[in-house]
Amino acid sequence: MLCYIYDFFELTVMFDEIDASGNMLVDEEEFKRAVPKLEAWGAKVEDPAALFKELDKNGTGSVTFDEFAAWASAVKLDADGDPDNVPESA
Repeated sequence: MLCYIYDFFELTVMFDEIDASGNMLVDEEEFKRAVPKLEAWGAKVEDPAALFKELDKNGTGSVTFDEFAAWASAVKLDADGDPDNVPESA
């Protein structure tokens, strides 16, 4: 259970780092500026605009925390920059 709480906290910290406006939404410009951080966390970003559209599931022009968290979990982003650093199940 603690590993899930840690994962949620880590995702929240990552989202907060890329949400420059602090409005709990990441627009396309914020996302593009965050590409170096996303890559440091283990993401492979070849086309930021296409990836943003993929993450923006509801087509609002902004990525919500839920949309970001689903993607970040699927690609195993790690704020420490090591995508293989996944806690083992107890």
